[in-house]
Amino acid sequence: MLKKFIIAAFLLTSIATLATAEETKQATQSPAVHTGDRWVYQVTDDITGDKKFELTFIVTECTADKIFARITKSTGPGNDFAIFDQDWDLISNDLWRKIPNDASGFKLPLSVGKEWSVKNQEQNLKTGSIFNITGTSKTVALEKVTTKAGTFDAFKVIMDVERVSAADPSRHQEVTLISWYAPAVRRYVKRTIVQKQSGHVRDSTTHELTAYTLK
Repeated sequence: MLKKFIIAAFLLTSIATLATAEETKQATQSPAVHTGDRWVYQVTDDITGDKKFELTFIVTECTADKIFARITKSTGPGNDFAIFDQDWDLISNDLWRKIPNDASGFKLPLSVGKEWSVKNQEQNLKTGSIFNITGTSKTVALEKVTTKAGTFDAFKVIMDVERVSAADPSRHQEVTLISWYAPAVRRYVKRTIVQKQSGHVRDSTTHELTAYTLK
């Protein structure tokens, strides 16, 4: 009887330890974002190599399901205001409304091999134009990434989507986002955005983290 009790106690302890370890792992990969958190990115034109401008993201408010942020472009003018969900999927900004979001964020917690489908719409708030977005995202690797802000362990996530005009399906683009999400930074530390028209590169830019402050 004592032997059975010891075995049962050991199994319960092991299960509890594993559960705690998994919770810790998920909490590490899905760190909370706080009001006042700040990230600065250098945006570079990959085609010419020119440094275009800096983007600064500052969290102005957090709720249970949304992140509100002020975005400042070093070349101006003024600020943009954006709303994200807690996975950093963009819901809306001053120019676009995403329905339900743009799926450019990360399905936290991440793990290598994790993938998800993308299907949404976006509406231009000035012109009313609507585009349908379909594609996939996949976490392909865990890598060390070095930027001006430091060296980070980051999940490499590749999103490939097709963007088609609802009014004129002949108007379409292929967009690839390659992002490196670092749990320690609570956001991506590097992101490359490639836009193609009829299979040909139209634009390619890279955002690299240069500084950040976490509350």
